Amino acid sequence: MKTILLYGNLEEDNPLIMAALSELIDLPKVKQRRTVELVVASDGGRDSIGRALIGAIERARRRGWRVATHVIGKACSAAALVAAAGDRGWRTIDRHATAMVHLSFLGGLGESNTRDLEVSADMMRAHDARWFLYLGSVSRRSAEDWRQLLSDRLDHWLLPEEYVSLGLADKVV
Repeated sequence: MKTILLYGNLEEDNPLIMAALSELIDLPKVKQRRTVELVVASDGGRDSIGRALIGAIERARRRGWRVATHVIGKACSAAALVAAAGDRGWRTIDRHATAMVHLSFLGGLGESNTRDLEVSADMMRAHDARWFLYLGSVSRRSAEDWRQLLSDRLDHWLLPEEYVSLGLADKVV
């Protein structure tokens, strides 16, 4: 089994994250199913990097790989969603780990006018809607359930058993 460590903030300037993304993308097509394990320990980070990692996981799956995910330490924000992208039955969370899910947020607006803020708000709503659909597809809850759960716009901290009960992982180890 090949193991890839996803450690640290999901940012373009984190060489460990960029290396993990590259390794996932570069997995060769295989004729006989093989397993790649993605070990996740991250506070989260950029939504776009999370989506890129999920896309790379889906690409690896199309190329014949089984993707096992394992959370150690913590998987927060986009990292919690990346960990949930593993193959069902192959997603685990360490008994000492923590996870956190929340809606997207926008920082660093700098100088903005009203129109910029309106466009940003529309984009955030569109991203949230996509995340609800994604969460509905990888968990035991519907997209509408996720919309309702996260509509308070708070951080939802989850113990390993809660992460599993929501269907984001399959087993606490």
